[in-house]
Amino acid sequence: MMQTQNSKFKIQIVNCKMQNYTNIDFDLNGRIPYHLKIGFFISLTLFIMACLFIPQTNPKPYVKRTDIVVQTIELPPQLKQLENELPPPPKPEMPIAAESEEEIEKSTIDPTAGISFNKAPPTPEAPEIPVFDVNIVDEKPELLQKYFVPPEYPEVVRKVGITGQVVLELVVDTTGVVIETKIVKSLHEMLDESAVKAARKWRFKPGKQRGIPVRVRVVQPLNFRIEE
Repeated sequence: MMQTQNSKFKIQIVNCKMQNYTNIDFDLNGRIPYHLKIGFFISLTLFIMACLFIPQTNPKPYVKRTDIVVQTIELPPQLKQLENELPPPPKPEMPIAAESEEEIEKSTIDPTAGISFNKAPPTPEAPEIPVFDVNIVDEKPELLQKYFVPPEYPEVVRKVGITGQVVLELVVDTTGVVIETKIVKSLHEMLDESAVKAARKWRFKPGKQRGIPVRVRVVQPLNFRIEE
C-alpha cells in the first residue's frame, strides 16, 4: 500500500516539472526577423564605411603592345662594290724594346718647348704709398719722449775723442713707427750704426694731412759729445 502511494507521488512531481517547462515563454520563430534586421543594419553600416574610407584607385589605361619588327634591307650592288674597294684597316705596330732609359723618357714625356719653370710668375705690385715732406704737412710728427732711446756712445770712440753730429733722414709711418733710415751726414762708422739702431726704437705721434695720418719724411740730428 505504501509503495503505490509513493509511486503516485513521484508521478505527480514529474508532471508538475513538465508543466513548469512547458509554461516557459520562448518563441524562437518570433525572434528570427529581429536578428535579421540587426545583421542587415550592421552589414550596411560596414559597407558605407568601406566606401568612405578605402582610397580610390585609378586604373591605368590600356596600352596596346607593339612588337618590334627588324627589317633587313639588301644593299644595292654599287654600295657593295664600294665596300669591297675600301682599304683594310692598318695593322697594329709591334712594340720595340728601347735601347736606354733616356729613349723611353723622350718617347713618353711630351715636349715642353717654350715653357720656363725657373721663373716664378710676376707678383702684382702693391700701390706705392706717398711720403710727404715735413714742411708741407698740416701736422708734423712729434717724437714721444717716453719712447726716446738715446744712442750708445761706444767706449772705443769715446777714448779716441771723436765728437760731432750725425744727421739722419727718417720716414715715419702712419702708426708713428720709423720704417726707413738714411744717413745724411756721417761722423764715424760706429757712431752712425749706433744712431740708426736708436732711431729704429723711437715712436712718433704720426703726422697728418687734412686730418688723415700720412707717411712723413723727417730730418733728425744726433749729437755725440763728451761731457766733463
